[in-house]
Amino acid sequence: MDSTEMTRAGRLLLAAFIASGSVHAQSVDWRPVYSVDAVSVEAARTDSGFDRHRGRVAMCGDLEEVVSFAADVDSYPNWVAHTREARLIERGAQRTVFYMQNSAPWPMRPRDMVYELIPEVIDAHNVRVLMIGLPDALPPLEGVIRMQLADGEWLFAADGAGELEVQLSLYVLPGRAPKLFANRRFAHMIGDTLAALAVRFPCSTPLGNQR
Repeated sequence: MDSTEMTRAGRLLLAAFIASGSVHAQSVDWRPVYSVDAVSVEAARTDSGFDRHRGRVAMCGDLEEVVSFAADVDSYPNWVAHTREARLIERGAQRTVFYMQNSAPWPMRPRDMVYELIPEVIDAHNVRVLMIGLPDALPPLEGVIRMQLADGEWLFAADGAGELEVQLSLYVLPGRAPKLFANRRFAHMIGDTLAALAVRFPCSTPLGNQR
């Protein structure tokens, strides 16, 4: 294994550790912070003061179709909350790399990051997509703050009968920003994004009445 492969292998192991909850996910104290439509969002405190967030929602559709839609970078400005710009940099069988810029209310400046998506098929009914920030992949843009760190994951779990639960977790170091404001912003971003995704994959009858 050459040095490049060793570096990539190390990054994947670190990403898998971080995305699983950073430290002993079972001991993390999650608390509800936001709900919208059928989406619930929880937060866990971290030493940085910026919370880790996760949200989940139920929807209907084909697992492969939903995963493919969630990885369609060009469509992000249409449904991923607070997205000003998203563009594909690289797509391959093992990973997708893209640039995304987030809007911010005045007087805050917009934030951006380059992300790497790494899919993992767990089994026929479960897919995990790691989401790793690559802050040094592109030079910073004037007037835009490059976030210092971003890591998270998508989890897609199908029941085999057309229903899915989708979970999105994310931890971000956005750079200099009021922590209370940033935590609220990211909680709403995750909730509103999952709600918008569910709208695109509705169920013909309410989930509670399908069984």
